[in-house]
Amino acid sequence: MKKTKLIITVLAFVSIFSLTACNGIEAPPDPQSAPDAVTPAIEPEISKAPETFEAPESFEASESSSNIALLIIDIQNDYFKGGLHELYNPLDALSNAEYILNEFRARGLPVIHVQHLNNSGFFEEGTFGAQIHENLTPLEDEILIIKRQVSSFAGTELEEILRENNIETLLICGMQTNVCVATTSRNAKELDFQVIVLEDACAALSLEIHETAIESLRGGYAEIIKTSDFETVQS
Repeated sequence: MKKTKLIITVLAFVSIFSLTACNGIEAPPDPQSAPDAVTPAIEPEISKAPETFEAPESFEASESSSNIALLIIDIQNDYFKGGLHELYNPLDALSNAEYILNEFRARGLPVIHVQHLNNSGFFEEGTFGAQIHENLTPLEDEILIIKRQVSSFAGTELEEILRENNIETLLICGMQTNVCVATTSRNAKELDFQVIVLEDACAALSLEIHETAIESLRGGYAEIIKTSDFETVQS
């Protein structure tokens, strides 16, 4: 475990600053705004998932863990086939996010889930589409942050939770790459957290949009790695 902790910590603090810095943080959207809703055209085809789970508001950081937390952003049913805002290749991103989630759980490292809720359209509160995908259902000792804006920090207690638990590094994955993932990553960096983004555990409306968003974060705002990079470090 000591060796694993050391390796994770070393990875978490590696940063690449040689590339051109990307654009600055965009102004937070209106509290009632969110990614544009899409008019539903089909009924959801995803199998029934459990009701959205409310995890505790805080957790205890283990002395045996490094100061890193996994942040899973908005991997919710409306982004999958049959949902109201289907993304490009979301199942691959889900599979990689599930793998990393299981790795963190096995090592007793902190996990934070983020769920976006809207008043209407996709992610409408109380609907199946707004629920976190059943493969990533939060456990009782994991945090669930509810947000209504693009950034996971805006209007939430995320920063407070991270500070209280001495978290210094965030390993981020989720959906959409160019919207909530990118904005949260930039905000985290500006708040002096170390940021690592798992590019193959994220998804957007198209591959081009996804890749452009990843390149905008690379170096200046985040270290970019693949799931296989994490596997190599853990071996």
